[in-house]
Amino acid sequence: MGYCLALEELLGEWSWSLDGVGSFSVASARRFIDEGLCLVDGSPTRWVKLVPIKVCHEGVESTNHLFFSCSVATTIASRILVWWGIPNMDFSSYQVWLSWIEELKLRKEVKDYLEGSMIVAWWIIRSFRNRLIFSSDAPSKACLFDLIVYHSYIWCNVIAKRNIDWLGWLKCPLTPIM
Repeated sequence: MGYCLALEELLGEWSWSLDGVGSFSVASARRFIDEGLCLVDGSPTRWVKLVPIKVCHEGVESTNHLFFSCSVATTIASRILVWWGIPNMDFSSYQVWLSWIEELKLRKEVKDYLEGSMIVAWWIIRSFRNRLIFSSDAPSKACLFDLIVYHSYIWCNVIAKRNIDWLGWLKCPLTPIM
């Protein structure tokens, strides 16, 4: 591994020591995560260009439960697939889900949008869980799907730099991106 993460303040500037050059790079951060933090099951991080969130599958039982087994997660996944016009599927883990999406018979761009929507869903579920635990203003479970639709539209529309029709996105995301 051989990495030492140190951010040093030098005259009002920050120095990044992972790459030996002193400047931050996504590549050096990703290497640090892959080689140092994600050694539980050997799964590397996965970068989705439409949603710049790293997904580091650690194989922890609670992660599979939170995102794939609990009733909130299964209901949301089912609603997302129906919304996308894709047959419902049960996923027991990230690896099962990843295999499924890689084998899905859709154009890569469409799969990227679907994957982005699912990552936004996991982010919303995680945020909901954390707010239930640490805050007094957690959103209603009934609002989660609406938050996912809205945030996935914003992420996919802004990051992909496309002018996706909002009403088309609401009905079925496949329509405006096909």
